[in-house]
Amino acid sequence: MVGIVAEPKINYYTNIRNQSKVVQKHFDHLKKCEQQFFGNVDFAKAELLELERNRINDTDVVDWALQKKPDIILLFGTAILKEGWLHDFQNRIINLHLGLSPYYRGSATLFWPFYYDEIEYVGATIHIAVAKVDAGDIIGRVRPNLEVGDDYYTINLKTMKETIDRMPMYIEDFFFNKILLVKQDLTIGRRCRRSDFTERTLNIALQNVGNGLSKDKLQEIKKKKINI
Repeated sequence: MVGIVAEPKINYYTNIRNQSKVVQKHFDHLKKCEQQFFGNVDFAKAELLELERNRINDTDVVDWALQKKPDIILLFGTAILKEGWLHDFQNRIINLHLGLSPYYRGSATLFWPFYYDEIEYVGATIHIAVAKVDAGDIIGRVRPNLEVGDDYYTINLKTMKETIDRMPMYIEDFFFNKILLVKQDLTIGRRCRRSDFTERTLNIALQNVGNGLSKDKLQEIKKKKINI
């Protein structure tokens, strides 16, 4: 690792958390589960460029990255990268999207499969970054290994953990041209919006998975075939 560019995380759900004890409890529990699941993570030692908000696409930031001469750039959770990045690092920026593309694109895409009772579509996608959000050619996709008793939180965290564990393999295979990229069919799937997340949609999502997957529910999910 030759460098890290970081920008402040935006808490998109501050207002609804302040308005709903149900939503607040959900996010507090999710944070607690993340800590239990992952513990404290130390990043590799590398020069860190910390930015103020809305600076990720500034010319001097792209120039800083160019000076590092990276082979590949890994992208997760930043603002949308614009032409400067995409031109100077064409086909070398790889995005980790926490959602199974093209079926779930946009925001909160680990949440909406629970709301629509499509838990078979919970997953993550590693793809080439392009100008259109979550639309680049796919390097690999990951779906969690579901078990009886898994609930909303463990399924989400399993997805993240399994994706992190498998990502180095996907990156290596891509770098050495061992992988056949898959073009996305953007005519299918759902385009999810952050603004649609409410206390009502949260309650429905949690009810659809219950306190944990039953044996019957797990078999029902596994019988549903999807094309990935």
